[in-house]
Amino acid sequence: MEMIQETDFEALAQQLMAAELADWRAALATALLPVAALVFWTFAMMLWMLATRLPPLLKAGKLPQEVVDNPRDAMSRLPAAALRSGANYNHLHEQPVLFYALATSLALIAPTSAVGLGLAWAYVGLRVLHSLVQATANILKLRFLLFLLASFALIGLGVVTLMELLAAQG
Repeated sequence: MEMIQETDFEALAQQLMAAELADWRAALATALLPVAALVFWTFAMMLWMLATRLPPLLKAGKLPQEVVDNPRDAMSRLPAAALRSGANYNHLHEQPVLFYALATSLALIAPTSAVGLGLAWAYVGLRVLHSLVQATANILKLRFLLFLLASFALIGLGVVTLMELLAAQG
């Protein structure tokens, strides 16, 4: 029987650590995908806002400095669609901040949490639908329902994250 060299064990240990690291990185990437998706949706809404706001401002002869000097006057000249897209862009910098903190925390502590991942994607999907409703038809009852459902998904994500953090403490 051939003796196993100590260097063979070291090589095997390195291979196992590399495989575990690759698995962890893949799980982390999967868990952070909803975060990246909402960030890019926010970028999309920023472009939508610019596309709906700039043409009427330029048509009215309002240059950026005039808008800064007298924003109420400039905004009062915008069509409702331009105001709604801007309001939604602002909304994407409010409650989603909690989502980013919770989803990132959960990804770091429990990247394979299926419930957490499901809630994260539910939140992102509901926020995208909320944006589309607000920026287009702006049906208040539907918008409120989507906001409420997204809020429940966020609360659920918060509960799962807290439970995982407490469980990791031992």
